[in-house]
Amino acid sequence: MHDSKNGPPALTSFNAHGPLTIAAGLIPMILSPWLTAMPLVTAMALVALGATEATITRFRSSPNRGWVLAIHATCYAGLYALFVAATLDQIARGFLGGWAAADLALSVPPVVAASRMVYCSMPSSIDVV
Repeated sequence: MHDSKNGPPALTSFNAHGPLTIAAGLIPMILSPWLTAMPLVTAMALVALGATEATITRFRSSPNRGWVLAIHATCYAGLYALFVAATLDQIARGFLGGWAAADLALSVPPVVAASRMVYCSMPSSIDVV
């Protein structure tokens, strides 16, 4: 708990890239009802990358960092898999054109980067309490 006289503690290691990357992914998602050819798999990958960066920054010194990162990675991997599966289904039904393949290809680097960040930030062991 912080001292009410001095205010909340200052952020010592705030990384502005996480929120900016989340915003870059959310903009296409917000616009997708009006622009149906928006690259939503890449947008989801950017949100996952930004959220991963923000989570790692937030829980860097937490004793529960391993569990938080494991749950975070599992949730975003599941969301990414749902977006990929929905896109592949739409391609199979003939609703999406060639841009969908480019969307899938462009989504791989952010997901690989987020996975690598989680792997590199995991503690050597996760304690079970």
